[in-house]
Amino acid sequence: MRTIKLFALFIVLIFNACKKNNLDRVFENCDDQHLSSEKIILDTNQCLLSHMFNMQFVDSLLIVNEFPDHDYVFKIIDLKSKKIIPFGKKGRGPNEVQSQSCDCLIDKTKKKVYLYDHKKCVNYCTDSLTNPILYSTEKHAIDLDNDMFLTVCFNSGKMVGNTYFKKYGQYNFSKNKYDAYHDYKTSPLSEQVILASHPYKNKVAFLSTSSDDIDIVEVLDSTFNVKTILKKEKNGKLKQNGFTSVAASDEYIYALYSGKNLNTSDYDKLVDAFLTHTIYVFNWDGISIKKISLDQEVRSIAIDDKTNTLFAASYKNEPHLIKYNLNEIN
Repeated sequence: MRTIKLFALFIVLIFNACKKNNLDRVFENCDDQHLSSEKIILDTNQCLLSHMFNMQFVDSLLIVNEFPDHDYVFKIIDLKSKKIIPFGKKGRGPNEVQSQSCDCLIDKTKKKVYLYDHKKCVNYCTDSLTNPILYSTEKHAIDLDNDMFLTVCFNSGKMVGNTYFKKYGQYNFSKNKYDAYHDYKTSPLSEQVILASHPYKNKVAFLSTSSDDIDIVEVLDSTFNVKTILKKEKNGKLKQNGFTSVAASDEYIYALYSGKNLNTSDYDKLVDAFLTHTIYVFNWDGISIKKISLDQEVRSIAIDDKTNTLFAASYKNEPHLIKYNLNEIN
């Protein structure tokens, strides 16, 4: 009888160990800390929020992606005035973008915002973004030798991200030079990522949208130094959602992780797969720091590292903006 009980206990332990993903194992000795949210009341008389698929913070502004909007790709949330301003007008005009999947890149050092529509970059100074009449300061035609960025951020004077043909690519604005390295093991669509750029150093975190893969990449002149932090485990036939959003300070990477199975046949379940209350925090050397459990599931996050405020997109009842005070945890 004792042998049977010990065998049964062994099976339970093995089962529980198998249920853990890489992140669970890496963070099992880290504190799980909890945060409570505060709703931010915005002026919605002129403009409403809808999807907020991703967001970025710069100079008391949040730039949120609203690409299903008919006329604009983004909205700017002015956290001082509480106003919501459409941004990134679609069209073929001088300051307009020609792609539904336009990317917003932020250079915090020079306080510039770049809108990249896969053909050109339209540049703006951050202090002009709330002006009623918005003028770009500069435009760049981007030639990637018949390649294209799938996901891209700004780092150290370069556009950095994954491309259609290579896992790591960089475009140097000043030299008008493009370099890309490392073939995909499967395909670019099955190895999609989200990116976090270090505000001041030449480092970019690549986080998988379909697993718990994380690479921290040092961006060098015309090449990369890749450090793999986590490597994907096989997940059978289930299609799993991975990291859904990421925010970065000069110290930490805040990675919002789902881990839910994707059900593309049901719209409500598909939306739910992108909502989560779990954030894993790493430093820029890839060391696990802590796990944060939010008081509700959110779609995207951004951080103001000066005030240590975490902003998030809540879908509870209706889409709205909430914030968390990171000073409340260690």
